[in-house]
Amino acid sequence: MIILVFDLDDTLLMSNEYTSYETIKFNRELLNLLNSLNYKKIIYTNGTYGHAKNSVPKLLGRNIFNETYARDTIPHMKPLFKSFNHVKNSIFYNLNEHQYNNVQFIFFDDNLDNMKTAKNIDWVSVWIPHRNYNNNIKNQNYPFVDYKYNNIYEALKDMNTIINDLNKPKYIPANNFQGQKKGYHFKKGNNGLGYYLEKNIK
Repeated sequence: MIILVFDLDDTLLMSNEYTSYETIKFNRELLNLLNSLNYKKIIYTNGTYGHAKNSVPKLLGRNIFNETYARDTIPHMKPLFKSFNHVKNSIFYNLNEHQYNNVQFIFFDDNLDNMKTAKNIDWVSVWIPHRNYNNNIKNQNYPFVDYKYNNIYEALKDMNTIINDLNKPKYIPANNFQGQKKGYHFKKGNNGLGYYLEKNIK
């Protein structure tokens, strides 16, 4: 089971493109891209719940997300590990045992600190660099960033790449292991995502 977790401001919704909720423009391209992904979708924002409730329908015409986690509905904010853990456990609470054991989280955010925590909790990290980061920061490779895209459109259009990497036999995120792992060999996927495969798998 794959769960897509999205930051809101400066990931899905560019904060420099509107001055009030009334000026948020409906984005059909973004709606179509999100609707093409038949997975559970979550909003996880440091903004308020009211902000998400007001802005998402303006942006997408309606709320298409299964759940929203905001700073006034959870005890801790990003990038704290206990914030990510709370969100993960809240999502798990509504899953059955089979789903719980097979879930993969893919997390989209503009903030590097949030990427680092997401990777520490074993989520696939997809970085949409914030516009205020300079090119020196944007162009670096970070071990806690699995994928990097210029904007959310590029990321969503390339979801097959991410999903295919996750679906490889015996996928094990490489960040969980340092150096060699007995019985496995290292492979490098697209955009730098590493994984280990059992040696007898071609």
